[in-house]
This record gives sequence, C-alpha cells and structure tokens, in this order.
Amino acid sequence: MRITERDIDIIRWIDSFGYVTAEQVFREFGFSPKRGYRRLRLLVEEKYLLHRRIFFGRPGIYQAGGQGLALIADDPECVPGLAPVRAATMEHNLLLVDLAQLLVRKTGGAWKTDRQIRREKGFDLRAAVRPHVPDGILTLPGGKTIAVELELTAKGTQRLEKILKGYARAAEYREVWYFVRRPALAQKIGELTRKMPFVKTYLLEEVFRHGGESEPVTR
Repeated sequence: MRITERDIDIIRWIDSFGYVTAEQVFREFGFSPKRGYRRLRLLVEEKYLLHRRIFFGRPGIYQAGGQGLALIADDPECVPGLAPVRAATMEHNLLLVDLAQLLVRKTGGAWKTDRQIRREKGFDLRAAVRPHVPDGILTLPGGKTIAVELELTAKGTQRLEKILKGYARAAEYREVWYFVRRPALAQKIGELTRKMPFVKTYLLEEVFRHGGESEPVTR
C-alpha cells in the first residue's frame, strides 16, 4: 500500500482529536462513504489506524495505530502513545469533533485541539492530573483567538470559578465560548461571569440546529 500525503493528513487529524468516527473523517476530507470506508479499511489493515467498537449498536471509532503514530511523529525516537478511550468521556469527545467542524466551517477559522495544546506546552498527555487547557482554540481569520469549552455536565462551582479566573488572567485569548446542553448550566456560568464580558455561553442544541448561527445565552 502506498501512503499518500492525504493519508498522512488523515492520520494526523485523527490523532489530534484522539479518536473520531468514520462519518467525521468523511466530512473533514470530503470523502463519499464508499471511497472513505475503502481508504480507512486499508489504513487499518496496514496498522496505520485502529478501528474499535466500544458500544454495541453504535458506530466504531478510529484512532492512530502504531504505524500511524510512527509516521506522524516529529521525533522518530519519541513516538506519541495512543489516546486513551474512556466510555465516560466518549460522548463529549466525539461531540467536540462535531462542534469543531461546525465552528471552522461557519467562521473560516482554524482549530487547535486540546491534545495539540498540551503537546505544545509540554504536558504529559497520559498524566492522571493535568493542568487545565481549553477543549479547543478557535483562531478566526483576523487572528482573534477564542478558547472553546464544551460542558455537557456541570462542574463543581469552585472548580469552575478556578477555570474562569485562569481565563481572566490569560492574555492569549480574546474571548471564551462555553457550549452547554442545559439552560440551568448556562445560567450558572452567566452568574459567575457577570463581570467577564469576554465569556459567552451558547446552548449546544441551538448552535447545531441553526448551523452555527446562534445568539449567546449570556455575554
């Protein structure tokens, strides 16, 4: 099998998120299902990708395999490890891929994943306790940087306050966008950020329903 530049891009993109579904790969690279599945199957057969089924009756996930990680490693002597796959965080992680693709498509910006951020900062991706970083950074065409947080469940108030205080001190982000499921959580974030006009909160359902066209609940 001859590995193409497109194959390398696919492997690198998948690893940047840790793992993704086939549908997300097709959307990102403009594949038809027939062509996309054929390419993914070949990459799995050659061990550039892994295919795993975690939940019965739900789509499997793809992640970079050993051959793929070696191919995209910046340093051949320091090949990154596999992204951990945890059932408890899988919904969040896959939904984040959908959100990232939507925001990039809507704004024309560029997305940096939390794994890319941690690698740039030299954080251990496998550490049990890790410094907080955004779920992603969206850089708009004009250079404006936005820290993006996807919150499906409410964090403890103290932890959330600590994260928000960190953003208040972080000059690298012009704004922080929170995407939440429940109005109650949006209200909680709004109460904690009354004096933080750079923080905006969006209801996730509205964002997806309107293709990225949604007014913030709080700002």
